[in-house]
Amino acid sequence: MKQTCLFTLFFVLFLCGCSTKLPVVPVSGIVTLDGKPLEGFQVFFQPIHEETSKTMLTSSGLTNVQGKFLLKTVEENPRNGTSVGKYRVIIGWVDPDSMLLGDSEPQRQPPVKIPENVQTEGIIFIVPPNGTQTANFHLTTEN
Repeated sequence: MKQTCLFTLFFVLFLCGCSTKLPVVPVSGIVTLDGKPLEGFQVFFQPIHEETSKTMLTSSGLTNVQGKFLLKTVEENPRNGTSVGKYRVIIGWVDPDSMLLGDSEPQRQPPVKIPENVQTEGIIFIVPPNGTQTANFHLTTEN
């Protein structure tokens, strides 16, 4: 429950400071856990830069049944992709029932447990100038 609240806080913070003036490049990939696709997980790209609102955009995508995601900017009029640069990638599960009801607390638990550090510290990823279709994250369970 603590992790879901933290993840929700990250999401709200990411909504701040977005600008529609910045160019975007296409970014997509796959998320797996122990070799199996993760479905229904949010993948957030948070810029790592001192002036993020002026130079980079926050973006997110939801994994499908094959674990694939397509980033969209987190702004009033979302666009496919994100800006070029260095990101902290946070992957976490958001209960779709809670999102629909507007609850801050999840109604149910995630279908699988992913490593806590991926939900809190994230993974560093650099988006190249032409974008990428291989922003793949192959996670393993904690021992």
